[in-house]
Amino acid sequence: MAKNYLPFEDENWNEIVEDAFAPDAEVHVFSEHYQKRKMRLMNKNTQKKPILRRKSFIAAAAAVAAVVVIPTTAFAGSRIYTAFMEQPAQYQRDITIELGESAETSQTDDGAAVVDSGTYKMSVGYVPEDLKLEATAENEDGYVNSFKYGTYDTEDWRSALFDFFVIDNESRTFNETLKHVVAESNYETEDRIVFISRLDNDRSEIWVAFKDTKYVAKILALQEFTDDELKMMAEGLVLEESDVEVASSYTTYTEYQEQLRAELENADASEPEFYKEHMGEMNLISVGETFSDFDVDVTLDSITFQDTFDGLTTDSIGRDYDYSKYMDTDGTLADNIRTWYTKGDGVNTIDEVDYTETMSARIMVVNLTYENKGTEEIEYCICPGIRPIDENGDWLIENKYFDDRYAEDSLSALGYDDGFFSFSTDHANSKNNLAAFKPGEKAQVQLAFIVYDEPAADYYLCLDTYQDVFVDISSLNE
Repeated sequence: MAKNYLPFEDENWNEIVEDAFAPDAEVHVFSEHYQKRKMRLMNKNTQKKPILRRKSFIAAAAAVAAVVVIPTTAFAGSRIYTAFMEQPAQYQRDITIELGESAETSQTDDGAAVVDSGTYKMSVGYVPEDLKLEATAENEDGYVNSFKYGTYDTEDWRSALFDFFVIDNESRTFNETLKHVVAESNYETEDRIVFISRLDNDRSEIWVAFKDTKYVAKILALQEFTDDELKMMAEGLVLEESDVEVASSYTTYTEYQEQLRAELENADASEPEFYKEHMGEMNLISVGETFSDFDVDVTLDSITFQDTFDGLTTDSIGRDYDYSKYMDTDGTLADNIRTWYTKGDGVNTIDEVDYTETMSARIMVVNLTYENKGTEEIEYCICPGIRPIDENGDWLIENKYFDDRYAEDSLSALGYDDGFFSFSTDHANSKNNLAAFKPGEKAQVQLAFIVYDEPAADYYLCLDTYQDVFVDISSLNE
């Protein structure tokens, strides 16, 4: 149950990666709301608040159209390899790579170097110690050309995505525009040119041009990375000779980006305050009652409310966690501070704080008993959630992402998508699953949720999405 923002700025990257690369992955049908939100989050210009933290980086200057990297060339004349960055606006940077002439077409006899037309693959030589390889992706021919590294935390998920591209022989050019750039470090080594840009959203985007070749790499780094970490990741990339083309087509990549931008521009600009998904007929149960989920009986033992983290020591997948950062000085749960930002265009303006809201909240603790009534050992997912449901039976999904503004919550890590922030059990578990759940066994499970004192609608606890098993908790939260 991943939290916060992830590569391609999608909020459920952990789950998406696991689902996408699982051998038995199912085909999911997502709601219209999900599709719209995903498109917006994938738009690299729709981002979070300005962050200017790295003093050792060159601060973004106000000068326009300044060349900030000296071009490198293979040799003088018309067949040069050139790579450079320009600054057409305060927060925009344009990277250009011109391959020049290939070895096959060069007619020179002076022994001058020309662009290497050989075929290469890329390996990742360095990542910070806390990042682990979580997934690889393949190009359209089935060759691995993308590497995803990450580390999980309840409120922050550091990650780095490495992509490998080939500049096509037809165009022999690379043009990439970066927006929301607030700091940068660009330099040249013997075999590569490195463009490191820090954006106004806890994200860094690195492009590495491998000199005198047709290859370029992209590193997307999310959350906090030091200057040295970014530099070492860029310099740790290694090209190795290959019998097949592994890199993805840069032309195909840019065509996809253009398609995505067009979809965003054509999306409905009048977004509602809430999205609605009809729940249908709910099967309501009360504390003390049991329902059956196929071969598993589920009993709702208790629901209680508290304003402290007493008794809660685990995160959403059962690992030890310290919640002191979410406490007031008296040890109680701090209020949620919702900050609204006005979006900048990323060219001449960046996102700025508009106003804040204070929202008081409490912690809901739910205790359940699960019993395997079947004849086989299973792994069973524990995945209840809370739903604000109005008088028409519509689940109200609050919208915090608009065309001109967006909001961030200080307690977002404790209430993402109305899920639980704490999971614990007396049974063996794999994340929030009961592992090796044998016939006849019982497991005690405790979950904790954030509930706001002024909800958008009545709260219901959803215990089973397939059978629409709900608990009306609004009357209890008084």
